[in-house]
Amino acid sequence: MKNKNDVEVLINGRKYTICGFESAEYLQKVATYINSKYMEFKDKDYYYSLDMDLRNILLAVNIADDYFKAKKETWIIQKDNERKDKMVLEMKHEVLDSQSGTAKIGQENEVLKDDLEEAEKKIVELKVKNEDNMTKVAALEEKLSDTEAQSSGNAARLKDAEKRNGELMSKLEKAEKESARLKARLEKNEKANAGLKVKQEETKKENAELKAKQEETEKENAELKAKQEETKKENAELKAKQEETEKENAELKAKQEETKKENAELKAKIEAAERRITDLENKNRRGKR
Repeated sequence: MKNKNDVEVLINGRKYTICGFESAEYLQKVATYINSKYMEFKDKDYYYSLDMDLRNILLAVNIADDYFKAKKETWIIQKDNERKDKMVLEMKHEVLDSQSGTAKIGQENEVLKDDLEEAEKKIVELKVKNEDNMTKVAALEEKLSDTEAQSSGNAARLKDAEKRNGELMSKLEKAEKESARLKARLEKNEKANAGLKVKQEETKKENAELKAKQEETEKENAELKAKQEETKKENAELKAKQEETEKENAELKAKQEETKKENAELKAKIEAAERRITDLENKNRRGKR
């Protein structure tokens, strides 16, 4: 259990001994706060026209005003913390949604890459077939020039080969278009993925900044809470001092009344003594005659 500290402080020009479980530095700080309120109060034009009771009441009102303002400030900070916590939660949801979208795009990119590889393989196969057909066409044209007897059959073969070559060329063009489309789609997805990554980095940065602000706010809240506790203790101590001052005022008034009574009694005794002296002087005068 903590030991009580007795600290001698100066409040409003008078020495007091404050007893408490807090440190001496804290109790001196309480006294400094009360003195600052007294100094603010004394700067007012009407201060010296008030009696002691009214001064104490107005001082207590000013300190209570400080307390309720600090309490309101704490409430505002708590509401701001709740709003920031809500923002953090929403940003976390956005990050999770962004990660989910990134994973989905990644899967789609893998599928597109597979389709693109397959299309490129088909293009290679079609190019090989096209080259073979071109070779066959060249051979047929050579045979056609060598023998006219076989021209009709060769012409049919040539026509058939040209037809197949045209079909292969058409398939090749379609495959190349499909490949270009897949490449464009892949590039688009990669750009979207890059945009999501940038957004993720920005969100992480914002989360870090928000977390730092939240920690700073929590620190401010802790300081404000400590200040509130300090103000409560100061108010309790000030209330005790007020009660002590009221008690002293009552004792002082009682002493004043007692002094007035003693003065009245003394005055009555002096008047009685003066009357007795006057009577004695009168008797002496009559005796001499």
